[in-house]
Amino acid sequence: MRILLTGATGFIGRPLGTELSRRGHEIVALVRKVEETTLPFPAELVAWDDANKLNDIDAVIHLAGESIAARRWSAAQKKKILESRTLTTVRLIDKLRKGTGRRPRVLASASGVGFYGDRGDEILTETSQGGEGFLCDVCRAWEGAAREAEDFIPRVAWLRTGIVLGRGGGALGAMLPLFKAGLGGRLGSGRQWMSWIHLDDMVNLYCSVVEAGTVTGAVNAVAPNPVTNAEFTKALAAQLKMPAVIPAPAFALKIALGEMSALLLESQRAKATNLPPDFKFRYPKIGDALGAVFNGVEKARGPLFHEHVSKAWVPAPPEKVFAYLANPAHLVECTPPAYELRIEQQSTVRLAQNSGLTYSFKALGFRFLVRTHYLDWVENHRYSTTHQRGPFAFWHHLHSFERVGSGTLITERIIYRLRFGYLSSAIGHPLVAARLERAFSFRSRAIHRAMRRNFSLADERAETIAG
Repeated sequence: MRILLTGATGFIGRPLGTELSRRGHEIVALVRKVEETTLPFPAELVAWDDANKLNDIDAVIHLAGESIAARRWSAAQKKKILESRTLTTVRLIDKLRKGTGRRPRVLASASGVGFYGDRGDEILTETSQGGEGFLCDVCRAWEGAAREAEDFIPRVAWLRTGIVLGRGGGALGAMLPLFKAGLGGRLGSGRQWMSWIHLDDMVNLYCSVVEAGTVTGAVNAVAPNPVTNAEFTKALAAQLKMPAVIPAPAFALKIALGEMSALLLESQRAKATNLPPDFKFRYPKIGDALGAVFNGVEKARGPLFHEHVSKAWVPAPPEKVFAYLANPAHLVECTPPAYELRIEQQSTVRLAQNSGLTYSFKALGFRFLVRTHYLDWVENHRYSTTHQRGPFAFWHHLHSFERVGSGTLITERIIYRLRFGYLSSAIGHPLVAARLERAFSFRSRAIHRAMRRNFSLADERAETIAG
């Protein structure tokens, strides 16, 4: 199918687009700025402002919307949250309505369990009435905007999503620094219900809704075993092997967050009764879900270890991408200029198993020297690097290359630990994580440009020879 995807750069959108590509679907991604967008999957990029008509679309997955937890809910922020969902949905449907050729057969739009409001111990199915409050109003208006497509799209579904558990964002991204520092604890009374879903199950559910051909209307996108906040806190602390005994009183959260404290204190005990017939949860229990999230890092190594994962798709085969990154000179090209990276010494002209590379870079006003060792080298598939000397107490960087469509999915997984123990981890990790995110975003764009440039030159040479 040719699938239109909005929110493709987001926490759910990136792995969803990757899975859809692996399943053989063609992706059209609506993005804000085409030239600044890199994705971990092949896609036709279309800017929102340029998409007057969207033609030959078989299915639509609509995820775009302002984060509800980005900042305190001022009047202006509440307006932004609402309009980023409703007006965007209206614009999308208008563009689809004007499209020619094949018309979409299904629209799967995001929503949230916030639709139900604060409902205590009540079990909430898709037929339960909506609640009262800002989030309820947002979800109700968002779903209403999506339903405007029902006159020309045969199947319209809206997924009322719970707390999505995964690496690299979402609720866990905000919780981990406190819990890793031993400052975690229950929120308010701890009796409020948390309806959750693992990121992998969320991705597979969207795929199933689009592919199954039967689901319409509301879908509670939640695992079958919701937990109270106290149970969740206990399970998270167990995975991290850290105490979680410092509660956050409800009154303090309300003072600190204002109306936004509803995200933490309201109770939704949602149950999914409108799933695709063959859909099965991979992680039905909270222990299994959190175990999958932390198994390779914190659970195996301890709470002071962190993980950063970067994924990018480039329009070149694995052997071309691998050869490019095996040239030490390209390390400079793929590093932000502000770091002033220099190659100081290299043991081989071309990197290979057991190669050594020494480089230096500038950060925070200091120049750091790094001595790197290359190992686990499998040509055109993967290699790893470790720091024998550098600013980190531990650094292991796995590079893997997977053919996806006509190009390569590059996955870079870094496991690292800061120096100076728990205090450094609690205070310094957010800064380090932000710097890594910016650096690897630059790196992804640089590799993408290099591959496009190299292939363009190859095409020109081929045309010259043919002529």
